[in-house]
Amino acid sequence: MGLKPNVVFVLGGPGSGKGTQCERLSRELGYVHLSAGELLRQARESGSEEGALLDEYLREGRIVPVELSLGLLRKAMIASGGTRFLIDGFPRNQDNLDGWERIMGKEADVTCVLFLECPESVLEARLLHRGLSSGRSDDNLESARKRFRTYVETTLPVVEHFQSCGLVRRVDGSQDMDTVFANTCAALSDAMEREVMAATRAQIEAATDNDTAAYAAMCCDDATGAGCTGSAAIALKTPADVETWGSKGASANAAGTPFELLNPRMQIMGNVALLSYLRQNGGGDAGREAAVEETRVWLGKGGRWRLKHLHCSAIKSAQP
Repeated sequence: MGLKPNVVFVLGGPGSGKGTQCERLSRELGYVHLSAGELLRQARESGSEEGALLDEYLREGRIVPVELSLGLLRKAMIASGGTRFLIDGFPRNQDNLDGWERIMGKEADVTCVLFLECPESVLEARLLHRGLSSGRSDDNLESARKRFRTYVETTLPVVEHFQSCGLVRRVDGSQDMDTVFANTCAALSDAMEREVMAATRAQIEAATDNDTAAYAAMCCDDATGAGCTGSAAIALKTPADVETWGSKGASANAAGTPFELLNPRMQIMGNVALLSYLRQNGGGDAGREAAVEETRVWLGKGGRWRLKHLHCSAIKSAQP
């Protein structure tokens, strides 16, 4: 089973700092940052077929079809080669949301919605200050107030929808950039934990299915491995070596054999995740009698979680 892309939508009023925070999160936590608005601007200037169509809609004052926006997002996601995405400025309205669920709902998992809350007065001040150097025609008081009204009328209902699904993580965006960033990282911690667990399961499935290409694609180029029985270390150099040894230590899985990850313990430090758990096979008496205690060190980089180190210890399972 392949690893589905994980998406964090980043929403907030105009001037709330979505782009600024996303750029730093991308740099320090290893996400791919995609801006819906920037993709539309790039397409319009590219001279491509999509750009010509987009230019026609905008010149005639017509609403850009959500299919066009989603086509650009999907193409950018695939081109990045990543599985972890921050998408800012989308979905802006109900049409965007309906389109996402219809077109992308089965292709990607929305792990959370990061919502940067900011009073209108702060947003106005930021946009006016930005207008001194941005050169953007909409960074003026009249445009700022119009954009804020549109945001309240069309985007806030989308936030409320995600709130009802338990996906919204609220951050006070009116504070200084460093404070907002620290609070944003804290707000994303549970989403990152789910990403790491999903990556771990996908890699174990690749190992049990003998899919070496998929397994290797989830490892750092310099990944290491180690295994031990009691206090005796075994000379294992790569995660694949350890995975093979560990599977034997827990009664080797046949392809597709179910497994359980028991008592997971995780610590996330920036773009590094340390995960320990007990892996127990679900097939046959032998699988229930033995298990493997594993520790994986994951590195978030380039839009993916990649395995940096794997350690296995074969032990007797506590399960009856």
